[in-house]
Amino acid sequence: MSSSDHLKTDWTIKSLPQQCTEMTKEIDDKPVKELCVIFPWLVERVVGSLDGSTVGWSLSSLQAHSSDYSNVLEFLQPSGPMLKLVYKLQAEDYNFEIQVANLPDRVRISIYEGVISNSRIFLNKLPSQNHQRLSLNAFEYFMFYFATSVITQRDHHSGQQTSISNSVYFALVDAYFKHFLLTEGSPHSDVKGTLTSHIPRSSKYSETSKGLLKCQCPVNAETTNQSIWRSGTMLQIFLEIWLPHFPLETHQKLNEVSVITEEHILVVRLLVKHMHALSGKTKLDQSDVLPSAHSETHLSEDFKRVVTSEYAQRLYLLLLHCFKQWPMETSFRAVLETWLSYIQPWRYQKHVYSESKEKWASFIQENILMYTRLFSFFLKRLAHVDLVNIDNATMVFRMTKVFAQTSLPELIENGEKLLLHQGPLPSTLMASQVQPTEIAALPKTHTNNKKLQMFGVEMRAEVLKLVQRLMQAQQTAKTTLDQPANVSVGQFLCSWKRSILKTNSEGGGNDMTKSDMKTVELLKKAVDNLKQVYNLNTGHLSQMMMNMGSVEESKQLPDCIHSENGLILTDLGRMQIINGLRRFDIEYQGDPQLQPVRSYENAVLVQLMFWIATLINNRLEGHMNDLCSQQNLLGRLGQHYLIISTVKGRFPRSTVTQQSQEDYHLRPRLTLRTFASYRTLLILLLLYSLGSLFSISPLFSTCLILMLSFLYGLCMTVYVGK
Repeated sequence: MSSSDHLKTDWTIKSLPQQCTEMTKEIDDKPVKELCVIFPWLVERVVGSLDGSTVGWSLSSLQAHSSDYSNVLEFLQPSGPMLKLVYKLQAEDYNFEIQVANLPDRVRISIYEGVISNSRIFLNKLPSQNHQRLSLNAFEYFMFYFATSVITQRDHHSGQQTSISNSVYFALVDAYFKHFLLTEGSPHSDVKGTLTSHIPRSSKYSETSKGLLKCQCPVNAETTNQSIWRSGTMLQIFLEIWLPHFPLETHQKLNEVSVITEEHILVVRLLVKHMHALSGKTKLDQSDVLPSAHSETHLSEDFKRVVTSEYAQRLYLLLLHCFKQWPMETSFRAVLETWLSYIQPWRYQKHVYSESKEKWASFIQENILMYTRLFSFFLKRLAHVDLVNIDNATMVFRMTKVFAQTSLPELIENGEKLLLHQGPLPSTLMASQVQPTEIAALPKTHTNNKKLQMFGVEMRAEVLKLVQRLMQAQQTAKTTLDQPANVSVGQFLCSWKRSILKTNSEGGGNDMTKSDMKTVELLKKAVDNLKQVYNLNTGHLSQMMMNMGSVEESKQLPDCIHSENGLILTDLGRMQIINGLRRFDIEYQGDPQLQPVRSYENAVLVQLMFWIATLINNRLEGHMNDLCSQQNLLGRLGQHYLIISTVKGRFPRSTVTQQSQEDYHLRPRLTLRTFASYRTLLILLLLYSLGSLFSISPLFSTCLILMLSFLYGLCMTVYVGK
């Protein structure tokens, strides 16, 4: 048995640190020919398979606090053993095949649809006419598997409490970006010298370099040529896997078979950050590349032309899909932060926003739909969420804070005018020297729809609705903070139980109070930011706040339209119910004995009391009718105990209950349901306990209770009569 066979056999019984150590030794000692045989197997055992059947080391769930974290990070880092093996195989021009059928859904569909065949990373990599396999070199092969693992491995750790931003996968993505894209440090500065190997021989000096970035460098700049090729290869593989470029029809088809996950969005956000940092380096430093002015300029312009424009379009389509399809959950925060990261490139570059507004005007105009179109979709999402929830309040605040930056609304409005060709352009817009043809590169969807203007009349009306809802939510949070609402017995007992359980937790009892205080603060700041963005009238908003501050308003019905069939909820009414601002007073108006069992009642006692009362009523029905029909004090006393008042429809009814609006009467009968109530049982228990303290027998206590009840009924009868 060969050493590679022994390695495969013993792999599963060894711990992860042992696997790293043994594999490092194999890479250092074995010839390239033997390493080539085990390379595909090793990649699957480390990163996982393309179809997700093999988990590998579960890089996206291996957390920083794990004992294996440092071993995996050292093995897979840019200067680690795994990349050293990749460079060895790449230098010898070994190729490895990937079956298209095993690719993730979004990549496989794009290949079959013919969309991906024009991609640089796949150009000349599909040798068979029916696209059954890809032929890749070692670097491409490893990066393809690595980029795919965050998509295919999500189901294997869904039950674990993990955070990908704290995982070894996230750390490796960040390290690869910094190393290969020159966003931090230089790829030629690693101490082990692992980046001095050759790029593939077949593409060393070719114009297309296998369809990737052109490498037209002199022979004496071979190291620069290698770095250019690897940087472009890694970046374009990440783009194809994480941001596939589909037409809208393919996106619709893809929605049925593929779901975008929070992990996927988080690595895309990391891509956004590094792309901004990369685009900020308009020309590479002399310390980053070998002296060659031609190669320096060519690399910078190629990245900006070939990569940046495609990446912006793909990111826009991905975010648009997420804004439309993402569940109404707080996990949308990842999508929101990715969007906000992209529209703020100044956060990741040396050029400060406040000092280079004209520079950023060009970026805003080229990406105007990123600001306006996604803003409108975010407003639509906010119409369906609870703004009192602190996570939702935080998202609204984060968005409004970004758009309220100095002069940003003006720059966005100028960009809209350029997009819609409305009137003369301001001097600041003309100074940026942006041509309308540059904006034409953006997706054409709805670009000519004036209703989508961020500062148009329709959008301004939507913003005013949002401000009203924010103020209503703020008032609700204040009410919860200052005046605890009336709660039922069950709610009181639950809250009392929670307070007991939190007695030993430091500050546990104040968690809800702190959350409400922060929610009020976030909502207030969000309103202030929107006032600044849209120049809203402060006096008008103050009046709105005073009107909503009325305690009586919270008791009103939700906003409805009166129709011939009853009440119909409006959109505002639905939002009032969702945010807990208003509610319908739901009241049972049938026979009280037949109403559903309440939370404060015992189900067994309810049935027992109903059976006893029914038995008594059936036997004494005639006597009770005669008693209640008398016009004297005894008759009125019988009515107090035996008859229920006429039930009337006090509130307007919906279409469902319209036909039952007529009044109806209940015949005299005895009701014992009150004895099934926990409250009544608790009172009786306290009375009997009090009697035992004074040495009163249970029988005598029962007589006293009945006598007091009779006297109470007598007093109420006389009082009502007067």
